[in-house]
Amino acid sequence: MDNAISATSENIDGIEHLGIYMVEGEEAVLKSYKGLPDWFYKKIRRIPYPKGYIWHTIIEGKSR
Repeated sequence: MDNAISATSENIDGIEHLGIYMVEGEEAVLKSYKGLPDWFYKKIRRIPYPKGYIWHTIIEGKSR
């Protein structure tokens, strides 16, 4: 997943923040990221179902 983050950020102009979430049970877990400060990572690394835009994106199946 780190390779996917690196390749995406190198090939798309203007990306500042990027993350890959995987669903584990009733949580979305941030597996790889770039451009996030540590304090923010700690806040969003696990998101319980069905809160926030991350779950909206997962359910909808389209990136934002």
